[in-house]
Amino acid sequence: MGMPYFGQRQGTIKDSVDFSGINVFSGKKNVMVLHPAKPDEGIVFRYQGKDVRFVPENVKFPNVAGLYSTVALIQDGVKISLFEHLVPTLRFGASLDNVIVELSDGVCPTFDMADAEYLGNLIEKRKVQDARRRFWKFSGKVSEQKSRVGKPDNIIVESDESFRLSCFVDYAVRSISKQMYESEVTSKNFVTDLAAARPFAGEKIIARWVVNACKRFGRDHVLGINERNYLLISSQDSMEFSNPQSKVRYDGKEPVRHKSKDVLAALAGYGFFKNTKFTFDKTGHRFDFTTIQQFFDEGLFERV
Repeated sequence: MGMPYFGQRQGTIKDSVDFSGINVFSGKKNVMVLHPAKPDEGIVFRYQGKDVRFVPENVKFPNVAGLYSTVALIQDGVKISLFEHLVPTLRFGASLDNVIVELSDGVCPTFDMADAEYLGNLIEKRKVQDARRRFWKFSGKVSEQKSRVGKPDNIIVESDESFRLSCFVDYAVRSISKQMYESEVTSKNFVTDLAAARPFAGEKIIARWVVNACKRFGRDHVLGINERNYLLISSQDSMEFSNPQSKVRYDGKEPVRHKSKDVLAALAGYGFFKNTKFTFDKTGHRFDFTTIQQFFDEGLFERV
């Protein structure tokens, strides 16, 4: 398939396409239909006939089922979950500016190789629109830091010859530990370096419960999590994931590849970037979104 690039004109899809997967919170099947959108409409989620725009002011940080903190889009009481797993694929993988995402239950589907399947359909369906694309550029250098459990979050933005990303993770889990990913952000690199990276169950108690429940009851999924669509961590001291080792991707560096998609979600709401390098060092969802918003509020980026 031909790779799109981050050209000067906006993009949408030629016609609608649907995908099905699992609601990771309920374990039930759900459906997502992507529709073309008009120039400058952006990425808009639709649930129960109501629209939720993917814009920074709609990004919130609720608690899901008392289990763990997450990020969601909320507008006029309508909540969209797991959008952060989809928007970097639409924006930086398929090079799309405008698309309507219709969800059957307000949760983006989870299934193995989801991003790869999305891209396999969307890149061929991409349609160039007669409207100028939004690019941002950062001049100078700035660092924002915050303490968290002895490991400070840190985001550094600096001028560069291209749009680049560096992502570092450091978890007190031996199967992950310290990992790094760095590359220019392009559609091609997204497809080859990031698309197949799965989320990981970083909360060890939940992960152990999921693994044990799957073994005990022989179920294909518990709360929508299984060994095909998630990396499972059964013990903080284990050197290996609970998944069959042969299925852990990117030579064991799959967690940092998924985290790289997470941080790209924090950038995707603003459009595209030029001549700017972002370094995300041991950051979480809340810090990613709020810090990038702070940088924009301070006028540290300019339109180009």
